[in-house]
Amino acid sequence: MECLRNIRNYRNATAAVLPNYQLIFRGAAAVESKQGSVVHGVLYTLDEKEFDIVSRTEGVSTGFYQWIDCQVVPYIGDSSRAGETALAQSLMTSATTAAAANGKQDTAAPASAVAVSAQTLAFSKRSSRFPLIPFQRYALPSQSYLQILKDGAKYWKLDRSYQIRLSQITTTCNRGPEGMLLQIAKLLNPPSTKRR
Repeated sequence: MECLRNIRNYRNATAAVLPNYQLIFRGAAAVESKQGSVVHGVLYTLDEKEFDIVSRTEGVSTGFYQWIDCQVVPYIGDSSRAGETALAQSLMTSATTAAAANGKQDTAAPASAVAVSAQTLAFSKRSSRFPLIPFQRYALPSQSYLQILKDGAKYWKLDRSYQIRLSQITTTCNRGPEGMLLQIAKLLNPPSTKRR
């Protein structure tokens, strides 16, 4: 967020879980709906200008990506299973609230993990017809692209099980330009030293 987009003063950022979606690749990453799957990542609070910067740098205007509305569950705590814990508590809170609304329980349990509205990037329908990847629904990420995802997962302390899943993703044989481009961005826009 800081180096590639030069967005440094975002108000909030926290690890979060996106339920009922899976991580997919067409060289780059996005999500698609899949019941029972989860994607872990970072939930940022951005103003309109910052949101526009992300849209531009991710290629939304080219039609490769599109924004989709979703519900994410922020992590609770900092354990190696903080996302799983938050998701489980969110599901219990939803079930308890639904039971109370139906008159099956007198009071709802206090909400300890609540899903929040957000937006995430998904491949647009047009992106499946991009000439860079003809006749393919999915394309493997490069080693350097996947390494950026794994480094981010470690930095943000995403669930250990999710980090292991990332390490098991097959990559292309080439290193790709992403690692070098990120290093150049870090030289031009050094990241702040404090962790969010």
